[in-house]
Amino acid sequence: MVEFTKKRVRRFSARGYFIIFIFLIIGIYLIFFSGLIKKDCKQDKICFEESLKDCKSAKFINLRENNLYEFQIIKKKGDLCEVNIELKKMGVGTPIKLVEKFEGKSMKCLIPRNAIAAGNVDEIENIINYCSGPLKEAIFELIIDRMYGLIIKNLGEISENVKADLFEIK
Repeated sequence: MVEFTKKRVRRFSARGYFIIFIFLIIGIYLIFFSGLIKKDCKQDKICFEESLKDCKSAKFINLRENNLYEFQIIKKKGDLCEVNIELKKMGVGTPIKLVEKFEGKSMKCLIPRNAIAAGNVDEIENIINYCSGPLKEAIFELIIDRMYGLIIKNLGEISENVKADLFEIK
């Protein structure tokens, strides 16, 4: 003999759905404001600068000197705003050595909030001073290489000036 039992089906009440809805809203809020979901400004500079003023999570693609950069506002750290800058693509015609040295490199910047008060990413003075990472190292490497090249190029002239100055003193 087979015994059938009736299982009691429990249905959510309106209160249960409301509680689930509240947890869902809180979860979405926490995910958005924790920086897991970033506001995508694409190439809208005004959108990015509005987020930068308040150091709210956002990303922005910028074409500067034919190079494609991606800026990402990561989060607020006290009085600092953490921004990641990545050189995505170098301009057409850039020598291969430079492309290999720079493309795909990024740097993390901890910018004081008072330096970004205006919100304009192009007007932050000496932004590189607030940054660290492979992109900054590549930039400094290039600067040193160019300075070294200028010194070597002008070494003859520099030595002649030094000799002239030495003999004038005697």
